[in-house]
Amino acid sequence: MIPVRLNLRNFMSYTDIHPPLEFDGIHVAVLCGENGHGKSALLDALTWSLWGKSRAKSVDELIHAGETEMEVEFEFLLEGEQYRVIRKRQRRGKSGLSDLQFGVLSNGAYRSLTERSVAETEKAIERTLKMSYETFTSSSFIQQGRADTFTTNQPAERKRILAEILELGYFDELEGRAKEALREREMQLGEERARGREWEQELSHLPEYQAEAERLKGEVAQAEALAKESEAACKTLRESVGRLEQARHQLVEAEQRLARFAAGPLRARPSQAATPAPRAAPRDQGRDPCPARGDAWHAGPGGGHPASDRRASGDSGQAAGSGCATPGASSARAGSRKGGR
Repeated sequence: MIPVRLNLRNFMSYTDIHPPLEFDGIHVAVLCGENGHGKSALLDALTWSLWGKSRAKSVDELIHAGETEMEVEFEFLLEGEQYRVIRKRQRRGKSGLSDLQFGVLSNGAYRSLTERSVAETEKAIERTLKMSYETFTSSSFIQQGRADTFTTNQPAERKRILAEILELGYFDELEGRAKEALREREMQLGEERARGREWEQELSHLPEYQAEAERLKGEVAQAEALAKESEAACKTLRESVGRLEQARHQLVEAEQRLARFAAGPLRARPSQAATPAPRAAPRDQGRDPCPARGDAWHAGPGGGHPASDRRASGDSGQAAGSGCATPGASSARAGSRKGGR
């Protein structure tokens, strides 16, 4: 840790009118002066700003007489980075209010490293310094009247202080990390071994899986062949359905034509039956309407002809009666016989 700048306000013998102490260009410094002029106060300000500890029994004793608050701002270099610590204290009755800000210089401005509380921020500063207050006062800062602090400490405390001075704690941290990594690797190894045993059990069933795969391949081939046959059958059925549909349409058309053909003659017969008998031609008006029996007229499909000619043709059942057979009556009888046939 290399000091850069120290600024005090209302700290012990220093008020708020003193300029900050700049350490630029200073390699070795000697502080001299009468008692009470603030030589040791500079070192107390340094330790109080970093660790919150000093020679005073209570923190409020560090506030300048007649003032209710104090502030110390300390900037230092460490491992190529510049840090700043600002610690404040305000007296309020029997209790007081403390504030601690910690930051690192980045891009021309200080980036905050302050934690959620003063205690947590002090731990962050101590982790950055890699040194506690006891180690600092036993190695780098020998307080007045306490030059034997290191030698009078307990062996365990001396060992701890030496470990911090020599940064042996870093190797303890590495040892802890190595042990933690070893535990993690052992857990991963155990999981991998368990997974390997599971795979070995699965591999023991490999012949069964292969046989099952072959069986499934055969079933798939059969299913594919059946699917092809089904597709061919569906195609044939679709063609048959098309032909049947075409035949059905043709049948419907044929039935309709038959119905029209059958309905035509049936409508014509009543008109034929109601047709009146033809009247005698004008040239027959002077003839006797009742000719002799032997010359009776017969009306047929071929026109009027004597009944004697009909008898001569062998149709004896149509002999003339004693009455007079008119052409109209003969035509009606001829129509009835034709219908009987």
